[in-house]
Amino acid sequence: MADKDAVAKDYMRNEVIFADAFNFKIYGGRQVVKPQLLRPLDTTSVALLYRDDGKSEVIQRYRDILKLATIMEDGEAVYLALGIENQTQMHYAMPVRMMVYDALFYDEQIRKIGERRQLEGRAYKTRAEFLSNFGADDKLPPIISITVYLGPERWTAPRSLHEMLAVRDKTTLQYVPDYKMNLLVPSEIAEEDFAKFNSELNLALKYIKHSGNERELESFVWNNPEYRDVTRETANFLNVMTDSELQFAEDKERVDMCEAIKGILERGRAEGRAEGRAEGRAEGRAEERAAGEERLVNVLAEFVKDGIVTLSEAAKRAQMTESDFLARMDGVN
Repeated sequence: MADKDAVAKDYMRNEVIFADAFNFKIYGGRQVVKPQLLRPLDTTSVALLYRDDGKSEVIQRYRDILKLATIMEDGEAVYLALGIENQTQMHYAMPVRMMVYDALFYDEQIRKIGERRQLEGRAYKTRAEFLSNFGADDKLPPIISITVYLGPERWTAPRSLHEMLAVRDKTTLQYVPDYKMNLLVPSEIAEEDFAKFNSELNLALKYIKHSGNERELESFVWNNPEYRDVTRETANFLNVMTDSELQFAEDKERVDMCEAIKGILERGRAEGRAEGRAEGRAEGRAEERAAGEERLVNVLAEFVKDGIVTLSEAAKRAQMTESDFLARMDGVN
């Protein structure tokens, strides 16, 4: 099976899928982020930390996906940085992880603004601007990050920095800046809200939502004709994310998910029938052994009664203690 993280990253970086995730989560389904107005950004963020001893320490982080979006706001073009982090498993420190990603992005933008000012020969107006490496009129592009959870369960890990802190006193917390994650969790999407998606991300997340129960998933797929014709990319994505072992031809551009899931379910039922037969044979052998042991005890009990063997020898042959053998003898006619 292919690496889940790599497959998730490849699928979600598609401009149509990527834009759809943000339009659903941030804009309620409105087509604000245009796929054709997205361009990839470097997912590597680097920052220098200066220690007390004067030496610097490099911090480097790698996002899953980062793109620059051009959107229209009040008739003007606005640039947004949009990031997606895929999670195939629960992550209990995710708020801090996402906060670091965003903070490093802003730190890097400040550095780039300073470099651009130098190249353009635009001097800082005050010493404070020079020391900040950021002018009073400079502005940063906003970044919006979404964590996409690709499991069928609800997200039970913290969703904000405050949830991770030991302090619960409201007076104290009001002075501790919070960081709240933007989470996209399939199981938390109402069925009617899936209509707000505008791509096959709709089908992908619905499939993941129902994938926790095999019979529920089978019924769901068969009762939704839209799964009769999906792209190979979506079929492969779901195959890997949900460990479905779907059976479909890799060389075809379109996949009938109903037939693909039918094959694996039929195979599962066949394996179940085989296991049932094996269990039946095992139970039969166990019953035969029990009947054989019963016959042996009966014979040995008669030998003891007739004085042919001693109680100790009979118990030994039956692989029992003398007290257990006596208890069994009481039930022998």
